Amino acid sequence: MKNNSLQINKSKPHNKEHLTTEFGRILYSIPYKKLAKVTVLVWLTSVLYFLVTTQISTKHGLDLNTLGCKLSSDGKPICDSIDIFLSSLYFMGVTITTLGYGDILPLGFGRIISVLVAVFGLTVIAILISKVSSERDSSTLLLLHTSDVERRISGFSSDVSTYIKDLKSFSYGKYLKEYEQSLKNTRVKLKSEELSVKLKEFRTLLLISSKYLVFHINQSLSSEIGTNTAVAQFIKQLSEAQDAILDLKPFIKQHENIERACLKISSEICSIEGILLQKPKNNTPAQPSLEKSNLIKKHEDLEKWLRLTYTESWVSKVKNELPNTPRAHWPKHPHKPIATKLGISNSIVSSCIKELIRRREY
Repeated sequence: MKNNSLQINKSKPHNKEHLTTEFGRILYSIPYKKLAKVTVLVWLTSVLYFLVTTQISTKHGLDLNTLGCKLSSDGKPICDSIDIFLSSLYFMGVTITTLGYGDILPLGFGRIISVLVAVFGLTVIAILISKVSSERDSSTLLLLHTSDVERRISGFSSDVSTYIKDLKSFSYGKYLKEYEQSLKNTRVKLKSEELSVKLKEFRTLLLISSKYLVFHINQSLSSEIGTNTAVAQFIKQLSEAQDAILDLKPFIKQHENIERACLKISSEICSIEGILLQKPKNNTPAQPSLEKSNLIKKHEDLEKWLRLTYTESWVSKVKNELPNTPRAHWPKHPHKPIATKLGISNSIVSSCIKELIRRREY
């Protein structure tokens, strides 16, 4: 048997977009700090514009008559730079926040600047309201989703526990002795078929669990909200299921389909553990209070046992490698090249050849 390394399912959960349009997603992704920096930059830039234009031109900038400056002997307002700066700061503050008291008036191109700043202020306010509201709703949905994840994981754990009891009914008690004593027993044959069905159902359950976890376990950030208990219980049940699979060795030896099913189930169990313990995108442990169990080691032990044990699967593989000629024409020691090719011991190949001869297939 080729020693294929165990492939853990590392599928990533889906990354569903929060908003339906690209523009909406861009706005939603803007962090608060960046939004504040841009707002302050726009505010100060517009203040600088009005500060400069008001001092160099009476047709642009701010209307001096509305600034409350001192009047000259001929009745014209006289404003120093500090007064203009403070007035510009105040004017752009009420403009960007869309208050618009109307006590200070812009002139010329300053009107366009004021309109653009007001539109920018409305946009910022809308983004802030949207982000705060969205975060509140997301928090609520997150709690609901996490609760659902915990409930589903607990349900999977309960289902696995049921199948463990079913598998143990095959590996313990009177039936196992009957199986070891007589493989031709009709009741034994029926039980083997029943076991195959149970294993198929169990693997289907594990596949469903795996797909659900891939799509939802990281989405809910369950490790940060408190589903560790459910996850730990689920891993414990998976470990017990792995033990139940290992107890089916008498069946695995005699039935190739049961061997394949047990290997797939064992691999899927390890895959589910990998999903439960994988790290999220922020590189922090997904389940900080959980420790990795020995599920992978149990799977590797099962593979190692199969490589060193005479099974029906090896009988089929050895048969495919034997020369399609009468035994009298076989080369001397045919088991050696076959053992080398399959990566198993000579004794296992010899046992398989003897079994094929006993069955009169050669």
